[in-house]
Amino acid sequence: MANESLPTPYTAEQIQDAFPVGTVLEFELDEAGSERRSVWKVEAADAESVTFSFDGVRSEPAKWESLRLHASFPSDQAERTEAQLTTALGELDCWHYVVQGEPRKDYWFSKAHPGPPVLMTATTAAGVEVLRMEQVVRK
Repeated sequence: MANESLPTPYTAEQIQDAFPVGTVLEFELDEAGSERRSVWKVEAADAESVTFSFDGVRSEPAKWESLRLHASFPSDQAERTEAQLTTALGELDCWHYVVQGEPRKDYWFSKAHPGPPVLMTATTAAGVEVLRMEQVVRK
């Protein structure tokens, strides 16, 4: 059925447990040849929601469940497999989601690190990578 989704990589509770106040994630981003580093920090958290700062700018609180749903992909447009990935965080066992479209998006979610993907890419039908976001620090 078109309305069914693949299993998400984590529960809302797993994400919440992985993000105590003070947690810092750093990403290297390459978007169409423009490279930069982005720093995410957990500024506040409670049983319902979390507040991040993104590159020093504080966000509105986000519900844990809404963060889980960021990794919800329709089963008729995506597939999920297991994969190993070598990253700045080390050798990781991951769930690899491939979401069809233009561009195609690939997400690698580390089984050991609930939260955003440790690597995300977007690739055109011609094979050109137009976006790469890799988690390089998690503390």
